[in-house]
Amino acid sequence: MDNKTRINVFGDLCLFGVDPNSFKFGDDVKALMHDAVNVGNLECPITEATTQKGYKSAHFKVPEESLKLLEDFQVLSLANNHIADYLEKGIQDTIKHVEEKGFKWFGVGTSYDEALKPCIIEAGGRKIAFFGASRWSNISKELKIGTASENISKLKNQIKALKSQGCIVIPNFHWGYEYVRIPAPRERKIAKACIDAGADMVIGSHPHIYQGYEIYKGKPIYYSLGNAIFLSERFDNGMAPIKDDPRLFNAFFLQITLQDNQVQVQPIGYQLSDTGLRLLTPEEQEKQNQELEHVSEILRKPYIKYWKQYYRQAVSSCDHHIYMKHRFQKIDKKKTKDKLKILMNFNSQDLRNRLAHLFRWFFK
Repeated sequence: MDNKTRINVFGDLCLFGVDPNSFKFGDDVKALMHDAVNVGNLECPITEATTQKGYKSAHFKVPEESLKLLEDFQVLSLANNHIADYLEKGIQDTIKHVEEKGFKWFGVGTSYDEALKPCIIEAGGRKIAFFGASRWSNISKELKIGTASENISKLKNQIKALKSQGCIVIPNFHWGYEYVRIPAPRERKIAKACIDAGADMVIGSHPHIYQGYEIYKGKPIYYSLGNAIFLSERFDNGMAPIKDDPRLFNAFFLQITLQDNQVQVQPIGYQLSDTGLRLLTPEEQEKQNQELEHVSEILRKPYIKYWKQYYRQAVSSCDHHIYMKHRFQKIDKKKTKDKLKILMNFNSQDLRNRLAHLFRWFFK
């Protein structure tokens, strides 16, 4: 019989504004993290750099001591939209600090191949490969070190290469739209392409609330796990359209158990506050499980029903996106060339969302 291996994958770990001396993972959470490989998305650079990336709504950075918050983690993804908030120096400082503290990491590099390079963990006689990609903070002429974009052909090649080495492959993506429950067609297409190529599961982050999940060809896809560390005041300044929604503070991590050539995945619910994280009670967990199944049901329906419900949701998402660009990016006060730089970040899914916004009457 194979030795059992446990992996816990958490969502967004934004350490900005969080006191490293007062925030605590509850004993019940730490007990589940003990003797497991714990993985999370580090959504802020560890740096004292001062030069910020332009055209952003918010910039995060924290000092080295904030890494005390992550003492129970072993692996960190850097593939997210905030890792380049302080440009190349911020990313390089982050790599330096996480390596000095003994963390393994993945998700950024000075070339596409380097940014897509996996972090391979050996446990219980198995090789588990994590790699990350994001639609944001990609390597470019302006940014010499950054994330890999979600290029489907390159993702598939990476997965096939890792499977040929006997790895269990777990891609991690930072994608989608904030504060929405239903993943976009774009994310579903990428996730399913990864499963088709041999990935054992797909895990996402970025929306700041948990989204629906689906099983595709027997493999789980969890589009967003929600926040694991995130300061509540970020929801009080207008950046979140749903600041009173309990799902901002009730989320889950994935407990992945590998045994006898089987992969079992269980969402473990928790409640987040500015001072810590505790497991949900059995009654709260059951309620969350029911809600998760309810929001996931649309992903099992005929595509046209999913399509219409997603774009109904996209209308309100666009409203918030437009509000953000005016309030935080001050797009109406920028020069034409700067407006164009912001708009050039749009992808085809963004444009389809805007079309739905324009014809919102159709989705009522």
